[in-house]
Amino acid sequence: MVKDGLSNFNSTCTILKGLIGVGVLTLPYATKQVGWLVSVVGLGFVAWLQVIGLEFAVKGKAILDGLVPSEVQNLESDSDKEGKEHPFNDMSFYDEVVRRAYGWVGQRLCEAFIVIGQFGTAVAYVNVITETICTYQGESIRPFVLMALAALLTGLSSIRSLKGISVLSKTGLLIYLFVFGSLLWSSARAYQHGTWMDSATWAKSDPNIGLWFGASCFALGVFGVAIVVHDDMAEPADFLKVVRWSFFYCWAFYASFAFLGYMCFGDQLKEVVYLNFPDSIARGGSAIAVCAVLIVTYIVQLLPVYTLAEHLVPATLHYAIPRTLIVFLTVLCAFELPSVTFIIQSVGATTGVLSCTVFPALVYLKLHPNPSVMDYISAGLLLVFALAAMTQIEW
Repeated sequence: MVKDGLSNFNSTCTILKGLIGVGVLTLPYATKQVGWLVSVVGLGFVAWLQVIGLEFAVKGKAILDGLVPSEVQNLESDSDKEGKEHPFNDMSFYDEVVRRAYGWVGQRLCEAFIVIGQFGTAVAYVNVITETICTYQGESIRPFVLMALAALLTGLSSIRSLKGISVLSKTGLLIYLFVFGSLLWSSARAYQHGTWMDSATWAKSDPNIGLWFGASCFALGVFGVAIVVHDDMAEPADFLKVVRWSFFYCWAFYASFAFLGYMCFGDQLKEVVYLNFPDSIARGGSAIAVCAVLIVTYIVQLLPVYTLAEHLVPATLHYAIPRTLIVFLTVLCAFELPSVTFIIQSVGATTGVLSCTVFPALVYLKLHPNPSVMDYISAGLLLVFALAAMTQIEW
């Protein structure tokens, strides 16, 4: 037990906040590309595979915990032994698991995918917030908005404990209820006017699988956040139960959001769903709510990056310094790379697939002396899914 760690409820809220971000706003548009039934079932399948990936990660840790020192030694290469002295090997428990399986090179590669994915997500959040404000105030104020965001996000990043961040997570989840309520209201109006399901279909004859894959993988990618939450839980043994419930709640919310948005606006759907809201109050209120949520979620998404950076720098350096540098780097990248679609569909989805599916499957099979048939089947599903996703994701 971790003294004063996160409760199961706070852990669920933190993982949910890591899951529910800007990706949900694009899911109705992604659903338009494939049809509502294909999207709803597909989201459930992708969520299930993400859970399998996290189960493999935890089972890999359990294997190492059960090995005697001589057996662990046999799993280590010479380069791995040298990697023990590296100044950072503690993003989470999973660093050690990967290192024991594939040495320090494998560990650094896995860390790189997680960091790039989480960093890219944070850049996308900064872009969405900036674009939303500039839509109402004009593009000329973009540099000033970015500077103000940098200052605000730096201040919020000073919250170091996951308990403090879990409070932000709960606030963010509650704010999203306004957006969902606006979508329900728009759906009721569409039903009254006879436009409900006007152009919606259960499956498209010419689906854009690549766009849907990219949006779904991005929206359900939470591996980096989840493994950090595991290390701060009061009851780490309950981690998988928390993960399963978190993904179930997330799928229920995502499926409802995607279904309602597509049924309400059909083929007229814009890329970000609240831009379709007919009422200026609902549209403006949703824009404000989304900005508030993304500011909160930004901190949650960067948890793995902050953790790794703090292990990289000297222990005498105050933790706020690397965090501030990371915040300003995300803002700079947002200024230079304003395409949210590219980040979501390409960078975020690709790194998410590799870190959430490929690494957990290969690491577990490497560590387990006698994998079961079900282990091979589950790992095979993850690898086939990864291959299919990588061939469909658009660059």
